Amino acid sequence: MRDLLDYYLLRFALTFGISLVLAWLLTPAVRWCAVRAGMVDQPNARRINIVPIPRGGGVAVFIAFHVSLAATAWLTEGPLLRTLGAEWHLFFFIASFGLLIVGLLDDAFSLRPWLKLAGQIVVASLLFGAGARVGQLFWFTMPGVVDYGLTLIWYIAIINAFNLIDGMDGLASGLALIGALGLAVCMVTRHAAAEALPLIALSGACLGFLRYNFHPATIFLGDSGSMFLGLVLATLPLFTGGKSEFLASVGVPLLVMGVPLFDTVLAIWRRAVRSALPSLVDAGGRSIRVMQPDKEHLHHRVLAMGISQRHAAWMLYGVSGLMVVTAVFASFFQNRATGIVLLGFLTVALVLSRHLTKVELWDTGRALLHVARTPRLNRLIMPLYLMGDLVAMAICWGLSNRLVAIPATRLHLLLPMPLFIVPIIITLSLTRTYQRSWHHARIRDYTILVLALVVGWLVGCITVILFGLRFAGWWRQAVVFLLSLPFPLVGGRMIREMIGDGLMMIESERLRGKERAEQILAYGAGRTFACYRQVFNFSKTWTTQSIVGIIDDNVSLNGRVIHGYPVLGQPSELSVLIKRYQIDGIVVTTQLAPERRESIVAAAREHGVWLREWYWGERAMVPAGSAGANAGETGGLS
Repeated sequence: MRDLLDYYLLRFALTFGISLVLAWLLTPAVRWCAVRAGMVDQPNARRINIVPIPRGGGVAVFIAFHVSLAATAWLTEGPLLRTLGAEWHLFFFIASFGLLIVGLLDDAFSLRPWLKLAGQIVVASLLFGAGARVGQLFWFTMPGVVDYGLTLIWYIAIINAFNLIDGMDGLASGLALIGALGLAVCMVTRHAAAEALPLIALSGACLGFLRYNFHPATIFLGDSGSMFLGLVLATLPLFTGGKSEFLASVGVPLLVMGVPLFDTVLAIWRRAVRSALPSLVDAGGRSIRVMQPDKEHLHHRVLAMGISQRHAAWMLYGVSGLMVVTAVFASFFQNRATGIVLLGFLTVALVLSRHLTKVELWDTGRALLHVARTPRLNRLIMPLYLMGDLVAMAICWGLSNRLVAIPATRLHLLLPMPLFIVPIIITLSLTRTYQRSWHHARIRDYTILVLALVVGWLVGCITVILFGLRFAGWWRQAVVFLLSLPFPLVGGRMIREMIGDGLMMIESERLRGKERAEQILAYGAGRTFACYRQVFNFSKTWTTQSIVGIIDDNVSLNGRVIHGYPVLGQPSELSVLIKRYQIDGIVVTTQLAPERRESIVAAAREHGVWLREWYWGERAMVPAGSAGANAGETGGLS
């Protein structure tokens, strides 16, 4: 065992060293050739570089990768890649060379996106024929067409993930270095040390290339290099994954390549939503397209924080490193790998979504509100509510079946489901649920909705009993089903207001760094403040003002949160609060006694803040007893 370990360590060191030295030596020559061939990235509005920089550095990485593997095979005895097969390296060389040519053509002539995509599909199809298939990771046998489609999606997603992330000095090559090392460690823990050798070769090539690619870069990877990195990292997991731990076999590589993939998902979603918004156009006045590039990638947003390219690269390296450590940890504890991978995905999703998805959420919210406010599209709301209710109830029925541990058979799952769902849909229709404007709904509307659910559910229970479809535990499943229904059905009808509030929060964050909004205090936490808050949100006053908190005479409200805003104290503490929170103005949203009004006015004048009063009231438009006069005045208008 010790001799075998020494043997693999020797191969790892040899492959890594040869690859590193070759990339380090070849990159200046490739740079010289790129300049002579005119493959130079010129500065423009979308690019970060401010001086012309040659591209096509992927050629050096490609040569270093393949030559190091061939040299290691020649200098050492025994099969090089074991289960990958003796012909694997030759076949992968041919496939990757084809993709390299596509990338070089794009570096030289800026190919159309669909031509690059066609080249990626051809290469992915060749590797699919060689045995790189997503279907072999599943625990069941899937149809060949489905397997082929999933494999194409896998390759295209990972190849383009590294292509899109390659927009900052050293980012794509550094992330590939971290990802390749992480995948190699995972393979070693799964007793596939020989198969990890190509990843070691890629690590060495990326490290040697980083000598010239890290900020300030003197050469870029270009599409030839970024697509090659994605191809290597997409191929190895498909050849070495196993059916025994599906989530670990797929989840570990996805975690390792998490930063580029997350950026790609955000880019596709962002551009798809923007292309659906007719009000958004590009600089030329044309509608935005899905494949149209932008400056909203992760590295652009990190740079927008005001940090340098070096620090931005190290920050994203750190995020990728944490994900790789999670993947390696999952590989060491294979019996718990599924849980660790899921935990890693959840943690990364929460962290990145908290800081890096505000643009996508903003565009998505605007698109949804556009649909809701367009008269023609507004006709779809009623059938969409109906369809959403059907889907939500089907999901709740399935979940209730699993929660009470009843077998998911035809008798227990499929037969009773329509007997519960159909009566509920009927009662919802009879109570005019689908005719209500839920954007303007009140407690009474939601109460009727819940009562309709209960009545429909009782009818379903009676129907099950009458038709003799009872089974052991059906009552528990029915109760769980009823208790779970209000969450999706009520929540779905509150979605528009939630989107509006969410857009307000996101826009407030977006504006916070641009210009300082006025900091204001609200005096009064009662119903009038609730009305003021609605008008504040609807009129978009939050773009210029920010409600810091509330003051109120009621001592019991101190420290509470009212309508999303904290009660900071009492009017007697006004002077302290104005200084602490740098208050610019006070809005009174309650009736004030004369002495209290005088003290507030005095405090506002003393600290130089403005003071305004907001209230609801009514004014007479037609005085009582003037019907005859008004009739005479308006008679000529008929």
